[in-house]
Amino acid sequence: DRAIKAAKAADTRLKTVVPNKKLKTAAQRMGSLVQKSQEGQTKGNLGALRGQLAIYYGTNEGNYPKKSLKEILGKDMAALPTVQAADHPETNAVEYYGDEICGGSEINAAKLKDTGKWGYVKDEKSKCWGTVFIDCTHKDSKGTAWYKY
Repeated sequence: DRAIKAAKAADTRLKTVVPNKKLKTAAQRMGSLVQKSQEGQTKGNLGALRGQLAIYYGTNEGNYPKKSLKEILGKDMAALPTVQAADHPETNAVEYYGDEICGGSEINAAKLKDTGKWGYVKDEKSKCWGTVFIDCTHKDSKGTAWYKY
C-alpha cells in the first residue's frame, strides 16, 4: 500500500513538472504500471477473500455468512482486505445484496449500486447466496468490468 501510494504521488509530480515529451511519455507509462499494480492487488485481495469464504463454508456445514461478511474473519484473516477499482476510493467496506442482484448464474450489472466496495449476497434463499464480488461496473485496464471477476 505504501509503495503504491508513493508511486502515485511520484507519478502526479512527474506529470506536472516534466516538460520533456519523452519524459512525459515515461511518466505516463509509470502511471499505467501503478494502475496495473493496484488492479493486481485488488484482484489478489478478491482471491484471498474468496479463499477465506470457502474455508468458512467448509467449516460451517455448507453455510455462508448470513449477517456480515466479517463473519469469515479469524486467525487466517484479521480484517477484510481492501478493494480499489476504477475511480472509487480504496476501502474494505461491503455492500450487501439480496436475490435481486442475481441474474441467472451471473451478477446482474443493472442492479449494482456501483459503490466500489466489496459486494456480497447474504440472502440465504438466493440462488447466488455467498457470492463475493467487486461492486463496480467500470472496466479495468484490460477492458473487463470489475464485477465480472
